[in-house]
Amino acid sequence: MRVAHAAPMVGAFFMLWSGAGAARAEADDLEVLYRAEMEMAAAQLRMKPDQVDDRLALTVVATGVTWQPSAGGVSLFRQGQKHLEYTGWAGRIEGFRAAARGRDARAEFAFALSLVLDPAPDPAIWRNAFAAAARYGDSFDTVLIGIITAPSRVPFLASLQYAAADTLIWRADTRHTQFWLSLVDSRDSYLRSRAIAAIGILAYDPSATGTTSPGTTTSGLLMPVRESPISAMQRRMFEDVLLRASSDRSYRVRAAAALGLGLVGGPDARSKLTRLVRDSSYVVVPGAPAGMRRLVFPVREAAANALKRYGLNVPPSGGDFGDKEFRQAVRGCRDVTKDTAGMRKGVTSKVRFYDGYW
Repeated sequence: MRVAHAAPMVGAFFMLWSGAGAARAEADDLEVLYRAEMEMAAAQLRMKPDQVDDRLALTVVATGVTWQPSAGGVSLFRQGQKHLEYTGWAGRIEGFRAAARGRDARAEFAFALSLVLDPAPDPAIWRNAFAAAARYGDSFDTVLIGIITAPSRVPFLASLQYAAADTLIWRADTRHTQFWLSLVDSRDSYLRSRAIAAIGILAYDPSATGTTSPGTTTSGLLMPVRESPISAMQRRMFEDVLLRASSDRSYRVRAAAALGLGLVGGPDARSKLTRLVRDSSYVVVPGAPAGMRRLVFPVREAAANALKRYGLNVPPSGGDFGDKEFRQAVRGCRDVTKDTAGMRKGVTSKVRFYDGYW
């Protein structure tokens, strides 16, 4: 079942949105930094000027697609067998550092963005690159949204689409509300799940569960979450979107809905979560000892983590199993390990805001 008509339902209401969200406080502006490159973007893309609006122009130059920067003798891009791709992360780390040392702000941002969207294994490097890109505030957000919405004919950007969505969640803010709502009905199941997760984060209510520790957020969330300045009516509207998403055909969207319902709280959310802990979708993941298989139920896990806010501990469904125990554990369930239905072929994300498998 799709999350039907959620964006139209809330569209009229959010025309009355009272400007909630942080005021623009950043002095740095990528449009100023890349003004000259933006003027040439359409020609370099071989597109008509009226096909390249300001956001797309900013996006292609900030990512470096149209001018392919280098720093410290390292090029940001290399030509792969079929298409343009980033240079290996070790080289991009050196390029990022060299650009910073040389005060080359244009190259520094492009290298930092590459390390955010296609990160090295060390989380500290991701945090440093994220901080460097985040100095540009709203402009950084504009680039992330530009990547997600870029036309398919623009080279390279499609490969970054999912990572950009995950990164934007780290910067979840009511300024992005309309954008996330526009993705709630996306045909792309990955983007749909990220929109639902973002809405859950925006709807976070630290006191809704009635537990003795109301400030406790959902277990497994890797990013800090704060209460957004929204009204009770707005939060209820977000909750309705989350409740609809909990019946989505995609397990990714259902897991995201479980995350969000744990954040918004309330009796309806709790009732739905108690159903989601019986969700049938499972994945088999690496890491099990020899002769065993590691089983994870993504939706169940997300719902169980969410229910911890209510003081409820749900016995784990997954774990490491031998063949006989594994067959018993998955009886009547659905293997979604290789399920990429509704997703772009070959597009992945290494950016994580939640430690589940969805």
